[in-house]
Amino acid sequence: TPMGNSWKKTNLVVTPTAAGSDLVIKIEATQNSVYCNEFVITYSKKEKSVSVNIGATGYATLYYSDRALVVPENVAAYTYKVTNGKLDESYLYTAGEIIPAATGVVLKAAAGEYTFAASQKAGKVDTDNLLKGSDEAALTTGGTVYYKLSLNKAGDANSVGFYYGSADGAAFTNGAHKAYLALPAASGVRAFLFNEGTITGIQNATANNAASQLY
Repeated sequence: TPMGNSWKKTNLVVTPTAAGSDLVIKIEATQNSVYCNEFVITYSKKEKSVSVNIGATGYATLYYSDRALVVPENVAAYTYKVTNGKLDESYLYTAGEIIPAATGVVLKAAAGEYTFAASQKAGKVDTDNLLKGSDEAALTTGGTVYYKLSLNKAGDANSVGFYYGSADGAAFTNGAHKAYLALPAASGVRAFLFNEGTITGIQNATANNAASQLY
């Protein structure tokens, strides 16, 4: 009962809501069993936006398990799948579309820093996506062989692709909020190179560990 009033009863009602939506708190006050007033307080959980720096190669990866993110202008976000034994682009999230939480993507854009706003909408989940990720630096899981976004051993700028992150495609330590490629079975392919919108698998590539800023 507030000071200076003769209200007999005050009810606090908390309305359950779906995950990620607003929490509604309703206060009902009565005086001598007569309804007096109602106050509704809405609390919105504001997720933090995410800033991503894309280097000179024009590629980077991204993964957040706890939030969906809106693709900013001039950025494309790709997922990948295997079609007839070959790696292929699976889904393209364009500017304004929502990357669902726990979805690994490869980003493509001109060099620069980009801000991904958090969204309370779920976004479209690509069930064929073979990209996985981690929120902290951790060993890769979820597949048989693992690849990271990198350059070739010489560090050539036009050699961007997925390379073994460790010998023979064994698990490696993935970076925080980065994505990696996890294939369900060994294919003998040591790298998948991006080249003018196509992906070429090669047998004898060696990743340049110094190029870790890509993944």
